[in-house]
Amino acid sequence: MIRKIMSLLLCLAMFTGSASSSLIAKSKTNETEAVPVMAEDIVKKEPLVMASNEPTEKALEAAIRAVKAKIKIPKGFSEFNYSYYGTNSYSGVFWNLNWRTPDNSYIDVSLDQ
Repeated sequence: MIRKIMSLLLCLAMFTGSASSSLIAKSKTNETEAVPVMAEDIVKKEPLVMASNEPTEKALEAAIRAVKAKIKIPKGFSEFNYSYYGTNSYSGVFWNLNWRTPDNSYIDVSLDQ
């Protein structure tokens, strides 16, 4: 009998705690706050790809030279492709360089700066 009473009290305490927190959340979401708008607060449209995050030919050549200084790329790997990932808030510049042969053998190299 004591267990039933204790479980009832615990359930009641949990219910009232969750009900009061949801009421508080509802009352706070209905409150609005005036925010002054000034000319410098206007959001300016920016391009989806920033020009500074695009690779230059010199940067690509430097990445290829860095790879070729570490490993030898055989002449049969004649098809070249690359991917470039510019800087963002989580990482810096990242390159993925890929050399293929006509029969689809490949050398794939990833590097950062």
